[in-house]
Amino acid sequence: MGDRMLIRLGAISAIVGAVLITFANILNRIQDTGIAQAQVKEATRSTGFFVGDSLVIVLSVVLILAGMVALQRTLKSESGASLAKLGLGAAALGTGIVVTNVTFGITNSALTWVSEISFATMLVSFGLAIIKGEDYPRWIGRLLTVGGVALLATGILEAYSGPIGDIAHVALPVIAILTSALTLWLGVLMYRTTQRATAHA
Repeated sequence: MGDRMLIRLGAISAIVGAVLITFANILNRIQDTGIAQAQVKEATRSTGFFVGDSLVIVLSVVLILAGMVALQRTLKSESGASLAKLGLGAAALGTGIVVTNVTFGITNSALTWVSEISFATMLVSFGLAIIKGEDYPRWIGRLLTVGGVALLATGILEAYSGPIGDIAHVALPVIAILTSALTLWLGVLMYRTTQRATAHA
């Protein structure tokens, strides 16, 4: 499979994954009434992004990871490419933990904390890679970096102070919405890039 097709498939995956994870977050907010699937919510609460119905969670994080694979292939600058590889590794680790937690109903707080830090690293790494390159608007990179730093700060506070409900209830949904929107937009930009390349081929 050529790079163009890989990037196109990754772009579609990023778009669909972003929509699904947004749906999962909305579902989680609705289920906060107490009818929610408590074990699934607890297993995924600390990640911020990945809450809601277990099937939606698993599918969306895998699709977003595929999107990150494609994004990494499009970042060509030397320093940006290195950062993108770090971000992709962090994304793979975080995704693996979340899928395992959700699939097997694991509620290990250490694992959820590691997944949160992994996704924070992913956001910061890809954000800086975009800022250093010329492939995508730098404002997207700046927002990704800010979101990653905010998520990292939240994770560190939770590690040292325990659950911080009031902050988490505000910060994590905001970070989730921001990340989903940026992932969706990056997916659209990647897809447009493949369309232009096909038109000029």
